[in-house]
Parts: sequence; structure tokens; C-alpha cells
Amino acid sequence: MKKKLLFYLLVGCMCLSMAACGKKVEKDNSATVSTEESSSDDSTVTKDEAVNDDSAATAEESSSNNTAVMRDEYSLKYDACVAQAEKIEHSLENDDLTQTEINTKSMELYELWDGHLNYLWGVLKASLTEDEFSKLATEEKQWVQNKEAAMNEAAADYEGGSIQSYIYNSKGTELTKKRVEELQVYLK
Repeated sequence: MKKKLLFYLLVGCMCLSMAACGKKVEKDNSATVSTEESSSDDSTVTKDEAVNDDSAATAEESSSNNTAVMRDEYSLKYDACVAQAEKIEHSLENDDLTQTEINTKSMELYELWDGHLNYLWGVLKASLTEDEFSKLATEEKQWVQNKEAAMNEAAADYEGGSIQSYIYNSKGTELTKKRVEELQVYLK
């Protein structure tokens, strides 16, 4: 019974942490122009022709605007993630918690930063060139392997102990938060 309750509690925490930092970015399509051709005069420029003439100039501007919007949205998401992380950290440091509650909160904190890292990857994929993103993705695969090894190594000394998952999650939080900060320099 207690295991079932703990399982549902953990699943609920995971859902909440994913919701806090995993909102998808939506593109603004409000600039779509409806096209109508003028049939009264052949020398009249149609809306299609005007759009085509301006499309080269506005495509770059639109891309730049979308990137700026994505950066702004990312900044808001990052601030929300930091605020949520600070609440969890405050609780871990100041609340009278059982070891199970500490373990659960440490997992929630780790999943919060991991979810934010995944969100940042989505922003980077949309804003970097294919070559830049591909190079960074290759580097990230190695980083993930190193992070998992470091987390396992940190927790190995506590194997079987009630604090093991706290140590594992804390190391994951530390490394993932640092990785988020490292990757933010790629936001253009």
C-alpha cells in the first residue's frame, strides 16, 4: 500500500515538474496574407506579386523576429524554472522532511532541470543551423554518458541506503543545471 502511494506521488511530481518547464513554443502565423488577384488591369500588381517581391527581404526579418520571440519565451521559462527550483531547494533546506520526502523532492528538482534542458534543446534546434545543431548534439551524447556515470559513481557509496537516491538526484541536478547554463551561450 505504501509503495503504491509513493509511486503515485512520484508520478504526480514528475507530471508537475514537466509542466513547469516543458511548454512548447508556438509560432505566430498572424502575418499570413490572403491573396487576391486584380482582374481589372493587367498592369496592377497583385497581392501575390507584392508578397513575392518582398518575401526575400521579409524572410530574414521574420526569422530574426521568430528567434527573438523564442529567446524571450526561453528567458521567461528559465526564470520560472529557477523560481520553482528555489522553492524546492528552500523546502529541502528548511522543512522538517522524512528521508522519503527528501528523496522525492530531490528527484523533483532533478526532473525540473532535466525538463528545462530538454526545452532548451528544442529552442536550440529551432534557432541553430543544421551543422551547428548536429555538432552540439554529438557533444551532448557524450555529456549524457558522462553525467550518468558521475551520478552512478556519486551514489555508489550509498548503495542500498535510504540516502542513495538523494545523492544520485543531487548530482544529476548539479550537472544538468550547469549544462543548461553552458548551452545558453548558443542562443542567438
